[in-house]
Amino acid sequence: VLTPCVGRESTLDRVRSLLDAGRWVTITGAPGCGKTLVARHATVGHPRAVWVAAHRQPTLAAVS
Repeated sequence: VLTPCVGRESTLDRVRSLLDAGRWVTITGAPGCGKTLVARHATVGHPRAVWVAAHRQPTLAAVS
């Protein structure tokens, strides 16, 4: 069961139209603004949708 996505109809419509038009959509924003929630709601029922969420930023120790 998904958490309600109240007040995001225009954002959801935009993400869905981008999914229909292209192969890759990146959703960016500040931590806690609802990127994952929007991605999950926008991809429900979409025939080609797969989403990947990056939860950590690379650090110098991880890169070196």
